[in-house]
Amino acid sequence: MKLVKWYMDFIDDKGMTCIAYAAKLKLMGIPLGYSAFLQGSPKESFIEKYSLKYEFPEENQAEYFWNSDEFNSKIIWKSGESRTTPVSLWKSGEGEVIWNNILPRARAQAKISGQNYTGLGYVECMSIDLPPWKLPIKILRWGRFVSEQIALVWIHWKLKDSGEKQWLFLDGNLQQNIKIKDSFIEYKAGRLEIQQGHTIRNGLLKDTAFKRTPMLKMLFPESVLNINEYKRLAPGELKTESGNIHKGWIIDETVIF
Repeated sequence: MKLVKWYMDFIDDKGMTCIAYAAKLKLMGIPLGYSAFLQGSPKESFIEKYSLKYEFPEENQAEYFWNSDEFNSKIIWKSGESRTTPVSLWKSGEGEVIWNNILPRARAQAKISGQNYTGLGYVECMSIDLPPWKLPIKILRWGRFVSEQIALVWIHWKLKDSGEKQWLFLDGNLQQNIKIKDSFIEYKAGRLEIQQGHTIRNGLLKDTAFKRTPMLKMLFPESVLNINEYKRLAPGELKTESGNIHKGWIIDETVIF
């Protein structure tokens, strides 16, 4: 099995949020594509659209372009910062999980269904060459915080053997001495407070991400279809040890296997 999955998002200053997924998958020798588009805000429910086509973003130096005729959307992310180095999150005899935090923080422009928006965004890509259900994960937490000056992204795995693995990146740089909790994220030089959030999506994958793609649903084991995902949008406030305060938006999720 080989999976390449892009995650891209955009939030304007009022909290209007767009999340796009694009993935290509080779499963049992069958090449497949998948994409999803979610749009909403703290004041309205998120709409979701799905397709069995995939449209990856295109790179031009420090800019990434994503054009989707399928979802009538175009987003451009512009960052003056260099591309980060891919990180191996897991490696075994069966395969490897490689995660690339491509744009931790970027200025973004979007045109969604004919309307123009400006704001901040985030882009990452993950490559997996083993079945995800063979990873020894019991609970996964992932999230990102983006402000005008600073960005955080975190990954926390609770493992089936009661151990854990966790990572926190500040503007693409790995941090030490970290705590990842539902209400706050802490590292040596700062603490991010996660305020009351708005649900983006909550439920079993067979009732959410796979609901409108019955062909994909047929190809995955029941253990994958019964994975529960909770995704939220929340304002956040990062206080650094130097006394600076950075306000921005958080998108995070908890996945229970």
